[in-house]
Amino acid sequence: FMAPEQILIKQYQLTAATDLYALGAILYRCLAGVSPHGSGNSDELIRRALAGRIQPLHELNPKVPADLEAICGKCLALDPRDRYPR
Repeated sequence: FMAPEQILIKQYQLTAATDLYALGAILYRCLAGVSPHGSGNSDELIRRALAGRIQPLHELNPKVPADLEAICGKCLALDPRDRYPR
């Protein structure tokens, strides 16, 4: 899973926050059964990733605890500075 800043590599440096995004995307996939940005061709997925729009986990899997959804959401924050600090 590619973080938005990886798509825009010329504008951002890759950091531990980039890895946190990937971890959040894997967690999302495990909990929801789908990618955080859905499916489609690569252009559609890139556009969705850069927009930062992710369907709330509880809509896809109501059994996911709110705390776990919050952790996943923080890892998937569009701005790397909004993710967990190192």
